[in-house]
Amino acid sequence: MQIISQAEHPFSLPLQLSYQIIAKARLKDWDSVVALNNRYVITLREAIEHIQSAGMATYEEEGRMNDIEQLLKNEKEIRALIGTRLTTLEQDMGQLRHSSQGNNTYHRQLLQS
Repeated sequence: MQIISQAEHPFSLPLQLSYQIIAKARLKDWDSVVALNNRYVITLREAIEHIQSAGMATYEEEGRMNDIEQLLKNEKEIRALIGTRLTTLEQDMGQLRHSSQGNNTYHRQLLQS
């Protein structure tokens, strides 16, 4: 995992958190992914607000656009990793619904007997 100094630029913490989210998602540590994502969203919003108030041109002049590009790449990877988890959860929910419907039918038949 790459460690980035907060003093370097406003996107240092969101970038660091995005690397942590990727690492936790690869380990399938979904509780940590959710917790880190909550922090990530807040710090990213703060970084964007900082850049908006300071002016994007200043940020571009400092050669920091690579940081934003890396954030976008990391977000794409995070979405892909989370997407597989969401698919699994959807399948599990479908199975639960099917099982629940079967149980309800069984109980209705018992009550009618």
